[in-house]
Order: sequence, then structure tokens, then C-alpha cells
Amino acid sequence: MLLIGKLKSKQIDAEELSRLKRLLSETGTAKELLADMQQAFSDLELREDKLPGFSRQDQVKAQLLSKLQAGTRSSGKWRRLWPAVAIAASVLLVAGFLMLYKKQEPAPPAIVWQTVETKHGEHKRVILGDGSSILLNGNSRLQYPAGNLKYIRIVKLDGEGFFEVAKDAARPFYVAASDFVTRVVGTSFNIDSKIEKTIEVNTGKVNVFSLSAMQFQSCLANMQANQQRFQQQIEQISFNKAVLEKGQKARLTGNAWTVFRFNTKNWHDNELVYLNEPLWQVAEKAYRFYGDSIYVSPRLSSAQITITFRNKNVEQVVKTLSEITNSKLIKDKKDNIWKILNK
Repeated sequence: MLLIGKLKSKQIDAEELSRLKRLLSETGTAKELLADMQQAFSDLELREDKLPGFSRQDQVKAQLLSKLQAGTRSSGKWRRLWPAVAIAASVLLVAGFLMLYKKQEPAPPAIVWQTVETKHGEHKRVILGDGSSILLNGNSRLQYPAGNLKYIRIVKLDGEGFFEVAKDAARPFYVAASDFVTRVVGTSFNIDSKIEKTIEVNTGKVNVFSLSAMQFQSCLANMQANQQRFQQQIEQISFNKAVLEKGQKARLTGNAWTVFRFNTKNWHDNELVYLNEPLWQVAEKAYRFYGDSIYVSPRLSSAQITITFRNKNVEQVVKTLSEITNSKLIKDKKDNIWKILNK
């Protein structure tokens, strides 16, 4: 390419000219390359009605033809080189056309997201097209593409959901939250992306990556054009990664993962399990699951709670919480709020 450029600008010396002649005399290679280009050009010609137009295309065409015709009137050493140069020029011309065509290709269509939301105390099950099942807890939102993506499966979660992902090794399954992304092939796990920022693995293996909301949005924007590149970007820009197996739980604090064992059931088993959690967090989770607002006095909010509620209603739960914290329980019927207050 460099020698052809020098030839065109008439800055080529004798040694370079000799080298160019020798290279272009190897017509087998050049003709083979030209034949490939001609085939590609022919394929495009068959679809010419579908090719997008571009501004000044007639003017560009006229200029190219003019330059090629001018080349045929050259004399001396230029005329002797013309057959080989013509091959190289044709290759460059077709390659340039292909590049121009590529630039004119329309952008891939935007992903259309379907949205499912729940209110406090409401639970919904969503079955995706691949057979995966997601049970949403209260005050949660799930978004998933309206159609299938070729290389990956992805959903966006804000809140809490229990996932049972159908196996498909060729298309990894991603759950995207504002501060982390979970990747699996086929497994079951629970994600709380809002209150605790935790992942519990019931079966199989799970990969979790911590990243900021801005970084994820950037990856998501690029995913539309290149789904395979999306997988690499998540790996590259993640602050921290954790690999979890059955019976392991990870909690995200800042950008760091804390991984530990768990042997308990959860809300999707109709059990609420609290292990050394502050009262305010227990109340938030109960509100999400049952739908009744629970106010906790600031002086009681940091009290540590370890208890399991199995098949209990909200009144039984708040009464028990009041008893173990030695506090006063009031039901504000007007605003439908349970209040746990100092005595």
C-alpha cells in the first residue's frame, strides 16, 4: 500500500519501483485477491436495490471514473506498469466501496424491554421465553427483552427476585442491577438488589461482578451493537468478582464482596429469616413481603435481630418484634402503619 501511494504521488525511487514491479508481477496472488473482491462486489450488486444511498454518490463516482480514465493515458513506465497497477487500484477501489457500504449500514434496532412490577406485599412469577422462571418479591421491578438475543440472555432487576434459570451453555444469563451484575448458565439463586445487595445460591454456580451504575449503562449501550463484546467488558471493568457455589451467599459493601455460607430458607419458601440484622432492615424486608408499612423508632432501629418467621402474618411478626425489643406497638389505622416505639 505504501509503495502504491508513492507511485501515485510520483515520489517512488528506482529501488522501490523495482520492488513494486516484482510484487505486482506475482499475478497469481494479486488476481486471486481481485477475484475475491469482484465476487464480493457482485454479491453487493445483486442487492443494489437494498443498499442505502449516501450524499454526493454521483459526484464521487464521476471522480473515480475520471481518475481511472486518466491513468490509461499515462505513458512511459506508467503504461508498462498499468496492468499490475490496475489490479491494485481495483482492489483498493472495491475495498473502499465495501468500507463505505459498511459505514452506511443502519444501526441495529434498539432493544425493546418488557417490564413487570410489583407493589409492596405483591408477588409475581415471570416465565421467560427460554423457560427460565423469576419469582418477584414485593416492591420490585423486572425488565427483559421482548425478543431473544443471539449470544446472551439478560434481565434487569430492581428489588428482589428468586431465579430458576434454564440451562443454555451457548447463551449465558445475566441479571443486571445498579451496582452489580450476576452471570450464570443454568442455576437457581436469590438476588436482593435494593435492601441488602446480596446473592444466595441454591443450586449450581454463580459469578457476580461489582460495577457502578454508570459503567453498567455504558456496557448496556454497547451491548446493542455487540453482544459478545458486552461479556468481555463486564469482566474487564468490574471492581471485584466473586464465584459462588451452592450454599454460599455474597454481600456487596461498597465495591467489595463478603462471601459466607448459609443454610436457611428465604421468603420464596414463605419463611423470613433474620440473622443478626438491625431492626430497621428487618422492618424494611417485612414491609416488602407483607405490604404493611412499619415505622421503627430511631432509638430502636439498630437493635440486632435473629429470628425466623414461618407462615406468619404481618401482625404476628410486628408483635414478636415489639416483644423482643421491649418496645411499644401501635397500629395507626388511619394511615395503615405499624409503629414500634420506645416505652
